[in-house]
Amino acid sequence: MSPTEHLPPVAERRAETRIELELPARIIARDGRVYAAAIRNISCGGVLVHLAAANAAALLPNTAREQPRVPVGVRLEFQLPAAPHDAPVAIDCGIAHLRRLAADQGAMGLNFRHFHAGSEHALARFCAI
Repeated sequence: MSPTEHLPPVAERRAETRIELELPARIIARDGRVYAAAIRNISCGGVLVHLAAANAAALLPNTAREQPRVPVGVRLEFQLPAAPHDAPVAIDCGIAHLRRLAADQGAMGLNFRHFHAGSEHALARFCAI
């Protein structure tokens, strides 16, 4: 028996329901570089974004980090469609996983770590719709 045979599918392990949508976003690396991304699904605890494979490689340049079990941190910013005139939602995230979709595109799962200035409340309202 493999170690993962006893685990339910990922969708059943998630604490919150994901909302499918397509929304432009920005991923900001610790060094300040900004990368374009597209949100594909979101919940109050995390998000799946699609981005250029080159951008994914830049965000995760190697696996030889000082703390290999600590997720690489990024900041995610996006505008909620229900509140186009409000300040963008800004969330510090940990990169949970990266998957190759095509030679030039990847999918990245982000876990929310810290919400900035009202972002948690705005996202909770959006997810409750």
